[in-house]
Amino acid sequence: MTVELILQGALLGLLLAFLIGPVFFVLLDTSISQGPLAAAILDLGILTSDFCCLIAAYLASRQLEHLVQGNPWFFIIGGAAIVVYGVYLFVKPFKYQRPTVIHVPSTRKMFALFTKGFLLNIVNPGVILFWVTVVLLVGSRYDLQVRTLILHFGATFVFFILPDIFKILGAERLKKIARPRQVFHFQRALAGGLILWGLLVFLRGIW
Repeated sequence: MTVELILQGALLGLLLAFLIGPVFFVLLDTSISQGPLAAAILDLGILTSDFCCLIAAYLASRQLEHLVQGNPWFFIIGGAAIVVYGVYLFVKPFKYQRPTVIHVPSTRKMFALFTKGFLLNIVNPGVILFWVTVVLLVGSRYDLQVRTLILHFGATFVFFILPDIFKILGAERLKKIARPRQVFHFQRALAGGLILWGLLVFLRGIW
């Protein structure tokens, strides 16, 4: 049973890691524009918000599910926020610098990156609904036993984090070998993907 729990959690983590959503685009953009350390701090904020959603889902899963599913404004406001941020990324001035040394963000910048990652993930109502659904499914099968959930979701987060590391390093590698114009178009494509995702969330709230 322990092996089964870990395998199920690992598969869920890999699925989450390779889903293309708002945080996927922002994570790659941050790695390209600000370096891998900045992207890692942003990712820590994202993972922290996922963990908070998981705890909230465990404590009040049925109430949260009813609240999110029954209120389209969660999707409308969340989708609009994602679109606005995507537009900002699309129109912001392009600054390209080939990295020669590892850039270490200031403490204030680290806090801002962490907060951005946390809020970017938390404004997407699909994140809350996802964790509520997963907790209900896993909990209904294993009676919400704490040890069971720790094993399952511990494996989930481990296999969620590992691919993110490769994403961050891969984007940094792209910046080193690509020409400035190629990096420019790649960043614009990331912003376009973010806008599209936000529109889909927004339309879900309307329909």
